[in-house]
This record gives sequence, C-alpha cells and structure tokens, in this order.
Amino acid sequence: MPSTQRSGHEPSLARGAVAITAATVASRITGFVRVVVVAAVMGTTFLANTYQTANTAPNVLFELVAA
Repeated sequence: MPSTQRSGHEPSLARGAVAITAATVASRITGFVRVVVVAAVMGTTFLANTYQTANTAPNVLFELVAA
C-alpha cells in the first residue's frame, strides 16, 4: 500500500510562495533604484525620454506578440 505521508524533502506550497514573493519584492526594489538612478543622472532631458522609450518599446512589442 503506498504511503500517503509526505517526506520532509518536498517543497511546500508556502515555501514556494515565500520564495516567489521575495523575488518579486527584490525585483520591484531594484527596478525602483534603477528609475531613481536614471532620473538623478539624466533628469528631465530629451536623452532621458529617448532612453525610456528605447527600454519600453521592446517590452510593449513583446506583450503584444506574446499575449
């Protein structure tokens, strides 16, 4: 008869959720730091707008094609 008890080596749902949450929080924080650094270095110049557009356009195209 197969055992219905879990071994201690299987990752639990809660542990996986915590890992994904931590990764998401770290990603959001590093993204915010990136925006702050770019704003501090470039300010509100044409170069800053061009940089932002160059970073955003491929993401928008990917979302349109992949969705």
